[in-house]
Amino acid sequence: MRIVAISDVHEQENLIDKLPTGDLLVSAGDETFNGGMGPFKVFVDWFASQSHKHKILVGGNHSLNLANYNREASINMV
Repeated sequence: MRIVAISDVHEQENLIDKLPTGDLLVSAGDETFNGGMGPFKVFVDWFASQSHKHKILVGGNHSLNLANYNREASINMV
């Protein structure tokens, strides 16, 4: 199994040309700057569009939407 890991994207996913191929893609937190729902949705759509068969998204200290009142909406978005 080939695992590809990313972290600290901070709303810059559009600057990532192409991720290495693999079976599992892990995002290890900080996909946004402050957990805003709009930027989180953009990241989730980008993350879902990647070719890896399996994906895991782990919240980080900037993933405030996963820790506060937007938690349920954020989880359902993924």
